[in-house]
Amino acid sequence: MTRKILAAAAALLTAVAAPVPTFASEPLSMTFKLRGTVPVACRVQLPSAIATPDGDGIAQLGVAEEFCNAPRGYRVLILHPAGLEGAAILRDGVRIPLSPTGSTVLTDSRVPAIQQVALAVDLGDTPARFNRLMVRIEART
Repeated sequence: MTRKILAAAAALLTAVAAPVPTFASEPLSMTFKLRGTVPVACRVQLPSAIATPDGDGIAQLGVAEEFCNAPRGYRVLILHPAGLEGAAILRDGVRIPLSPTGSTVLTDSRVPAIQQVALAVDLGDTPARFNRLMVRIEART
């Protein structure tokens, strides 16, 4: 019996004396790769009511909200009757003359953005011809 105890003790000492792997000397690192696809979404919103023009022929349009997450940016266009002499859009107080073609660039951004801009319209020399105004946003591709 003593031999069995001695044999068991020797086996136990051998197991304890065996080298134990250590991880402290090796740096721990992990890598995660995450990939996702986000759809491009662009929108521009104007209040539906347009104020009555003041004595100078300027009508307040309100605050436009622009949102576009296109990586290369976006453009906002004002669509209006062609050939409106003297007419302009005022964007945050800056006068942008309307294009004679009927399409005027309001915003030209090279980056995604969310912004609010105050808009007004100067009806120009022939306010009776100013019968429509539409806004369109285009993502840059």
